[in-house]
Amino acid sequence: MISILIIDDDLNFVKELFNRIIKQNLNIKLVGIGENGSEAIKLIEYYKPDVLLLDLMMPHINGIQVLDIMISKKDKYFPNIKIIILSSFIEKLYKNKEKKYFNYIYDIIPKPININKLLNCLNQIEEYNSIEKIKLYVSNELMKFNFNINNGAYKYLNDAIIEVIKNNTNIFNLERDIYFNVAKKYHKKNSKIIKWSIDKLIARMYLNTDMKKIHDYFNFKFDEKPSTKFFIYTISEKYFSQKKEG
Repeated sequence: MISILIIDDDLNFVKELFNRIIKQNLNIKLVGIGENGSEAIKLIEYYKPDVLLLDLMMPHINGIQVLDIMISKKDKYFPNIKIIILSSFIEKLYKNKEKKYFNYIYDIIPKPININKLLNCLNQIEEYNSIEKIKLYVSNELMKFNFNINNGAYKYLNDAIIEVIKNNTNIFNLERDIYFNVAKKYHKKNSKIIKWSIDKLIARMYLNTDMKKIHDYFNFKFDEKPSTKFFIYTISEKYFSQKKEG
């Protein structure tokens, strides 16, 4: 799910727009609405939305000025916030002096809105954000096991777990369904190379990681060592469990 903030002084347009979006995409959460640029900055800082739908022509502070403020503090706002301009006056962005804004704008959609184009943008952002969250989760989990992150096998393992989570599956054949995709990504001849590398990496893990930590993580009561598949499965399942709880 992605959060969106709509800034537009035409509230009838906002209401109609949101109704059209929500009918097509249930993974959207509207966190706020603002009628001008001064409200925009306050709402952006309060809600920290994934997506800002921004009009250009507004009272008090217009959309161009909002962009100026955000760019002046770009480390604070970017790349976390994706800006989509919705305006009847998009030519204002095409002046030579305004070209700097294109580095910070995800897309520009003129009014009247092409709802399919907007939905496509939102779906792309949602997919990107979802993958980034998965990557961060997997990286944080693997850090618990003292792997050498510069080892090529670590990258294979990291990507294998991401593949399992992305495909939302707990029934998989590692070599056929997962390692094959990883091998393809790294231009390896076959998945056996990936399997051998990951198995060796996990075997070495037992030499570098406290066994109590391993037992606690995998909920083992005795001196057991998880198989590669169980290792990948457990990290994946913990992700899905956290997602349900969240």
